[in-house]
Amino acid sequence: MFDPLEFKRLQDAKIETLRARFHKTSQDYLTAVKAQVDQSNQVRTLVAMVEAGRTYYRMCEEATLDRDGLFGDEFDLWVRDRIGTAESVLTGLPKYHKRVRKERDRLKLNATMFEPTPGVYQNMQGLLVATRPESALKLKAVFIAENLPVVGFNNPYKPEPAKAPVISKTNNPWLAGSFYLVATIVIISVIGTAVYFLSWYAAPFVIIGAVLFISIIGAFQLRNDEKLSEKGFLALMVETFKRLPLLKNVWKDKKTK
Repeated sequence: MFDPLEFKRLQDAKIETLRARFHKTSQDYLTAVKAQVDQSNQVRTLVAMVEAGRTYYRMCEEATLDRDGLFGDEFDLWVRDRIGTAESVLTGLPKYHKRVRKERDRLKLNATMFEPTPGVYQNMQGLLVATRPESALKLKAVFIAENLPVVGFNNPYKPEPAKAPVISKTNNPWLAGSFYLVATIVIISVIGTAVYFLSWYAAPFVIIGAVLFISIIGAFQLRNDEKLSEKGFLALMVETFKRLPLLKNVWKDKKTK
């Protein structure tokens, strides 16, 4: 069964794990620079940091689209968190890219290396425009000034909650339970009346018939609730009707005594 709290917890945990990894690789790069290791090792740690950053930002992007089966209060809580993450990440991205470009130039790497693709960050940008337009407008100006992609700022996006599941009446345990309760009361009443007014030897006949009747009704209920396949339903009906001769045999045995 879908658990909205577990879904959000797992999604948050993935984001946090990747953020921690990104932070660690950033610290590794700073350590390499401060230790003045050779250029190849500095490049290696810089590449590792950028790759970790891309993975983290990609997860933040994907998380804004994946609300799974959330609706109601759980959806509202999820979307508030995703908006907060989007604004926080987008606010830090210009500074991050400025730093990466500075390090790239210092290490005399290709000028196009580590540059973001045109469509990157568009989910977070679109979400922020749709929900916090004033913040988005300010960030868009910063992104333009830093020559970073702004596609998402021009395309507002707001996730919609999933449709609330429709509880089928046929699968409602209260309705099914009420039916069996009424059926049981009726059968017990019939048995009591039959035993009171008929001869004592008619009681087994009535009891066996009642049991078969309840079995048939139960099979129909299971089939209606889609908990019993058509093949299984037919097999159960065949076995039930095979027991009907017992009624005749019981009646004969009692009559001959």
